[in-house]
Formats: sequence, structure tokens, C-alpha cells
Amino acid sequence: MNIISKTIINSRQNNIKISIPEEKKKNISIIQGYEIQNDIFKHFSKNYSYSGWKIGCTTPVMQNYLNIPSPCLGRVMTNDVIENDTILKFDEFIHPGVECEIAVILSDDY
Repeated sequence: MNIISKTIINSRQNNIKISIPEEKKKNISIIQGYEIQNDIFKHFSKNYSYSGWKIGCTTPVMQNYLNIPSPCLGRVMTNDVIENDTILKFDEFIHPGVECEIAVILSDDY
């Protein structure tokens, strides 16, 4: 597990904002990004379940904003799924934002 994976895991566990210098971000390949994501998945899957998959950065606007060439794939942790009529505390988030999401259940056996 590399230092970036460990930093992100620590940030998520302790609700700490992190900052990765631009030059470090530019030197991470897509393959390395997925390796980091997999490290994080392995760590959290010891204690948490996952409820599905997510495709992110599906528009050119978001791809340009995040400086990535294509959509990306990720897992969704069950405790990150927010049901209807849920009240969230603003102070419990580091950099909150609102994003439109579309969810699809392909079958009951997933």
C-alpha cells in the first residue's frame, strides 16, 4: 500500500481534509489511480460492506475539471448510501457539495 492510499484512508477515518500537490496528481496514471482505489477498498471492506458500483466523471466538463481523460469506475460503500428523508449535519463533511445521481438496480441478485 502506498503513501497516497494510507493518506486517503487516514483522512476518511478521521474526517481530515487532505491536500495533494498538483505535481503529485499529474504523475499518477489511471492504472495507479485504480490501484490506490483498490487499496482503499481492501482496507474498508474488512469492516464495511459495499452496495454497488458507480461510474463517475461521465461528462467532458467533469473530466476537464478533474483532469482525467475518461469516465471512471468505483465502489459504493453501504454506509455512504443515503436514503430519502435523511437529515445530514453540514459540519460532518469536509468539502460538501450537491451532485445529481441516478441509481439503477439491474437485478435483485447482485
